[in-house]
Amino acid sequence: MVEISSGVYVGDLNTRILTRLWQRVLSELGTGRATMAWHSQHQLHVSSQNGKKTITAFDGTILMSRPPKAKDNTA
Repeated sequence: MVEISSGVYVGDLNTRILTRLWQRVLSELGTGRATMAWHSQHQLHVSSQNGKKTITAFDGTILMSRPPKAKDNTA
């Protein structure tokens, strides 16, 4: 993998390595953010994972949704 910008890495990895790398990223993530994208064979030709958001393909578009914020019941 090559670091093309600070914290941005590009490379050609197989599925086994991608899975292990993502598990490692999530285990070290803490309160930070991470996204991994890779080439795939479906109509968009790209897939991705994100540690905090849910990613869904809908009508040829990738949608990302954030988990709902916790309600503050201290009032």
